[in-house]
Amino acid sequence: MGAEQVHVSVVGPGSVSIGWAVENATVEIQELDEPIKTIRISPESQRYDIQCGHRNLNPCERQRYRSPLLFQARADLEPGRRYRFRLSGPSGPGRWRHLRTPPAAGAKELRVAVLGDVGQTNWSAATCRDIRAQAEHLDFGVLLGDLAYADGRASRWDSFQRLFDSEGCAEIPWLVLPGNHEAEPDEISGEPFLPFRRRWRFPEAAPEQVTNDSRILDWRSYELQTRYDFGGSFFSFRSGPAHFVALNPYTDASASSPQIRWLADEVRPAKTGFLVVLTHAPWVHTSRAHQPQVEAATRRLRDAAQPLLRQADLVFSGHVHAYERSEPVDGVRHFVVGHGGNFEKLYDTWRESPFTAFRSGAHYGWGVLTLREDGGSFQARRSIDGAIMDSVDFVRSKTPPDAPEDAGGETGLPWAAAVALVLCVVCSKCCAWFFYRRYRRQQADEEEKSSLNVVTLGMPASA
Repeated sequence: MGAEQVHVSVVGPGSVSIGWAVENATVEIQELDEPIKTIRISPESQRYDIQCGHRNLNPCERQRYRSPLLFQARADLEPGRRYRFRLSGPSGPGRWRHLRTPPAAGAKELRVAVLGDVGQTNWSAATCRDIRAQAEHLDFGVLLGDLAYADGRASRWDSFQRLFDSEGCAEIPWLVLPGNHEAEPDEISGEPFLPFRRRWRFPEAAPEQVTNDSRILDWRSYELQTRYDFGGSFFSFRSGPAHFVALNPYTDASASSPQIRWLADEVRPAKTGFLVVLTHAPWVHTSRAHQPQVEAATRRLRDAAQPLLRQADLVFSGHVHAYERSEPVDGVRHFVVGHGGNFEKLYDTWRESPFTAFRSGAHYGWGVLTLREDGGSFQARRSIDGAIMDSVDFVRSKTPPDAPEDAGGETGLPWAAAVALVLCVVCSKCCAWFFYRRYRRQQADEEEKSSLNVVTLGMPASA
């Protein structure tokens, strides 16, 4: 048996990690736009063991699962260039596959596939096939969490990765986020997100920090006791005119948590280009399912992160198995792209809201985000035939002025409120003086009119 489950992760500017399973191999890479020169890279390998991976769902595979050998080969290449690669192992060389590395930060244009809640159904396969049909025009993809839907059947990660490869999703490199279905704490050790962490690579802000005491307290409200910080839990990536910030609802998101402290540092510098937020569970949507007020993990992250993201332009999420685009809310457009194909089917019941611009739970699909220096667009595609179901153009918002670093806090008013208070005091004095002068002028006019009336009445008729 040769190499299988091939996929490519985005790990940095111009850098990718090529992953696969089963057979050891050497990665051969050639740049297409230059005289042919072959780069050969040897991979790292590992396995993992897990039992159940989901304590709240049945059926659960009680027999401990052991993964096949999993390989990762990091390739530090030039940004925005075209390459081809293949895996050469004991069973011979594999087919050549094409690869475009993500554009460097500051490049003028970027085209990104956006996909969530994939699963491994016929609809999932249709989505991957449509992505393959557009791969030549895409720089990379964003996968918004909920990949395999293994849910206690650990071997389904293998079948998912095979589908992802064979049906065409693996034709582009991916930024991958964790969703609630990736939490999967091991029944014995309590270690969370184990298959997700072992099978994919990420543009890490720092090495991962994981504790082995994870528990699912309430699956219905997504009350999870898990700690997965840095690594692939939350991270940032700059490419083209975009600054992507990925956040994880299913780890600590309190005000003092590593995630929120990292986010505050990440968005503190002056904004350049589009600020695009990626997180699995949406903060603004009108589906009757997965409302933030009833999902503890979503609510905590939203309440802690939103005040730090006032300069954001776009927020992309999955979780809700439908497509929805909002009107700008406080200047931010929210997109739900959670209809990739999973077996839990589509959601198509909605709440009334003036903020929704387009919504549909009637089809499976994905989207294409195009960003340029001054604006961009998003197109929502139907997987089965590639039809464009929704499209919107937008311009980049003006960056609001930054507040002073010492503004706010428990000991004083925020800077903007203090300025407003001063203006109100000054204006109130001006207004009081204006009305006083007007009152005195009216009094003088009345007195003058009264005097004239008296004189007129007292004059002789012959005058």
